[in-house]
Order: sequence, then structure tokens, then C-alpha cells
Amino acid sequence: MSGVIDFAKPLRLQERPFDLKALLTETVEMARLRFAEVGGESTWEITIDAPSGMTLTGDPDLLSQAFMNLAHNALQAMEFGGGKLRIAAALAPDPNPNQERPGIAVVFADTGPGIRPEHLGLIFDPFFTTKAQGTGLGLAVSQRIAQAHGGGIRAESEIGKGTRMVFWLPARATKTEAAEAQRR
Repeated sequence: MSGVIDFAKPLRLQERPFDLKALLTETVEMARLRFAEVGGESTWEITIDAPSGMTLTGDPDLLSQAFMNLAHNALQAMEFGGGKLRIAAALAPDPNPNQERPGIAVVFADTGPGIRPEHLGLIFDPFFTTKAQGTGLGLAVSQRIAQAHGGGIRAESEIGKGTRMVFWLPARATKTEAAEAQRR
């Protein structure tokens, strides 16, 4: 029940600069530990391809939660038999064709079974799930977190080939960088 209550609360961002690669690495380790607690060893191959020193401004705790949800869903989709999860971060323009903002895309690409086409349009709806156990809140929460940061999230999937979740954030200067830019 606490997941429902948490979902209903407004998000309050505690923004500060953070290193994206360090946050992704920490999040992946937490996901591995979570699965080790419930299922033991797995044969997943998880890679993180993010530039070192990529500093973003945002709420790293909330972003970690969103990334954890995305990693958890990917690992769960591949089940305990293994598979590959590649997490890549790179500069990317706003995916909205009406915007011309620079940003960062963090892509979670798995080799799972993919999402059925009839489910693809529903996966961000609160309480939608195809799992026997689960609340259906993970992707809805991740979407809220992306939107609270001025970004978004979308899914690309093909049955039998896996899923790509693209989490996009606008590039924002830290307060220090903004102050330095104003002095110039």
C-alpha cells in the first residue's frame, strides 16, 4: 500500500550536481543485490557505457529510483536465465520535435522477450502489469520522475529481440556554471 501512497504524493526535487556514471554504477549494483536476495546468482551481462565526469543537475535519489525501476524491469524480463543489459548515456537532442533543447539520453537496452505490441501503449499507466507479482507502478513512477526533471521516457520494443527504454533529461547547467556564464 505504501507504493500507492508514495505515487500519489507530489514529487519534491532535491536538485544538486551528481556524476551520472557513478549514479548508474551504484544503481546497477543495488539491482544486482536485490536480485541476489530473491534468486541467487544469474548469468546477466550488464554493461554501462557512460562518459566519466558527466555531471548533471537533478535529484540523484529520485533518478536512482527511476533507473532502478528500469534496470529491475529489464532484469526481470530476462528472468534468471541471463541475458544482456546495456545502459548507455550520451548527449541527445530533445525527442519532442517541437523542442530544440540539448539533453542527455540514458538508454536501457535488454535482450529479453520484448513487450507485446498491445501492451506497449499501456506500460506507463499506473497499476498496469503483466506480472503475477508487482504493483504496476515502477514505469509510471519512472515517467513521473523524468517529467519532474523536464524530461520524458519512451519504450521501443520488438518481440523476441528485447526492449529499449529511453530516459531523456534536458541538459541543465549547475548553479555554479550558470553564475560563471552570466559573469562572462
